[in-house]
Amino acid sequence: MKVFTLHNGCETNLYDSEKAKGLMLSGENALAENRNDADLIVFHVCTFAQHKEDESKNTIEQLLKTTSKTLWCPAVTWMSI
Repeated sequence: MKVFTLHNGCETNLYDSEKAKGLMLSGENALAENRNDADLIVFHVCTFAQHKEDESKNTIEQLLKTTSKTLWCPAVTWMSI
């Protein structure tokens, strides 16, 4: 499976995203160059700061409108989209 990752947030969010990417790629998965080549898009969101939560919501809404790929967003469980 080809995986494309995105993140929105602080340095901790980036660190968590890179660590998760490493775990996902440790098996038979491969990194996709762009979201169009991906089977799975992983968007690691920040919901700590309100402006980052708003940015995350907008990005998720755009991804849902513009792609038919599977989208996984850890930490979205308490966001209402």
